[in-house]
Order: sequence, then structure tokens, then C-alpha cells
Amino acid sequence: MELIVEDLKLLKLGQEVIYDDLLSELNELKEYYFLEKSSWKQLMLGKLTEMIAGGVISETVSKEIVNLVNMKFS
Repeated sequence: MELIVEDLKLLKLGQEVIYDDLLSELNELKEYYFLEKSSWKQLMLGKLTEMIAGGVISETVSKEIVNLVNMKFS
């Protein structure tokens, strides 16, 4: 999880509001680490989908995050 947060800091440049929202959501997801890896990833994808639908992040940013998570959890 900490590696994901570190990688997200790279995305932070020029996108402070997005970064703060993402960091908040990821910190909330830490509470669900007891779930299996696939269940946790599904929960995270649901959060990203909500953020895309709400206009908080773009689909492009979401895809970058998914790629980061897949690399870190594979």
C-alpha cells in the first residue's frame, strides 16, 4: 500500500485535488486489508468507478492507478 501511495505522489504534480481525494479513498481502503487480494482490488475498482462517474478523476488517471495496483499486487 505504501508503494502505491508513493507512486501516486508522482501523479500529484499539477493535480492536487485529485491526489487528495485519491489518498483519502486509499486510506479508507486500508481498513479492508483483511479481505482477499482479489476482493480488495474489486472494492478499489468500485471506488475508482465512483470517482470517474462523479467527475473527480478521469478514466486515464484511473487506468494508471489500476496499472500501479496490478504491478504492486502481482
